[in-house]
Amino acid sequence: MFFRQKIDNRIDQEIKGNIDTLKRGKQNVAKEVLKLRKLIREKEQVVSATRNELARFRVDVLNTKASHTSLKESLEEYDKEMQEKDKIITEYEAELKKGEITLERKTIYIARLNKKYDQLTANQDEENTGPLEAVIRTLKKDINKLKLNTQALQRRWIGLQNKLVNTVQATEQIAKKVREQ
Repeated sequence: MFFRQKIDNRIDQEIKGNIDTLKRGKQNVAKEVLKLRKLIREKEQVVSATRNELARFRVDVLNTKASHTSLKESLEEYDKEMQEKDKIITEYEAELKKGEITLERKTIYIARLNKKYDQLTANQDEENTGPLEAVIRTLKKDINKLKLNTQALQRRWIGLQNKLVNTVQATEQIAKKVREQ
């Protein structure tokens, strides 16, 4: 019986040891579960923060696209306006050149008339020569008309040059705005 009692004691000790081991194991498992839950919460917070940051990036991308579209439209409008201004400048330059050519022709014509007048009056004595006097008067009238016409063309030419300068300045301002954007 003594032997049996020893075996029972040993079994009891083994059971108690196993129970203690199981209790410690249970405590360790509980600690590990708590650690895992804490780690899961931390990872969920990281995932949530990453999602929020991704959403902010998406909003930034949309805002940037909208701004880009708006700037592109503004640039297209400025380009169109610049083309219109360039067209106007080209028209003014062509008109100015045409006016200059007309002015040169009329100036040459006036010079010829003056030369003809001088030739006619140089040979003329103080007396009235009749038909030549009529030609002289006609030439004087033509010269006066051409002078007035030339002066008007000069004033118009100066006005067009002023418009051209103003248009060029406006175009440069628009170009400057476009470059700044």
